[in-house]
Amino acid sequence: MSPKPYKSSSAKSRRQRKPEFPRLEKTSSAGAVINQLIERMGATDRIRQQRAVLIWAETVGEQIAKVTEAESIDHGKLKVRVSSPTWRNELVYLKKEIRDQLNGRLGETVVLDIVFR
Repeated sequence: MSPKPYKSSSAKSRRQRKPEFPRLEKTSSAGAVINQLIERMGATDRIRQQRAVLIWAETVGEQIAKVTEAESIDHGKLKVRVSSPTWRNELVYLKKEIRDQLNGRLGETVVLDIVFR
């Protein structure tokens, strides 16, 4: 049995080959794919809540932001560290207003309560 002669692949034969992975007819943006992945993982609510922590400083303003730090949020309860008991007492009186401002900026009710500690 004699060996088969070597055949070089020409440019024409390479163009005629079908790709191993055919293109999808419908393409999606990277952002859309990431959003679908987040939804499948069940992390949508957690990300919405985390946005409240991220926008805390710009929502409450510079003066309050200097003496506070939004630490975490769990099941709608935002936990905020305050530098002094005096500020903590003042913020308790402003709690409803701050909560409403946060939810307004988020475009939905995410923050149900704020705990100052």
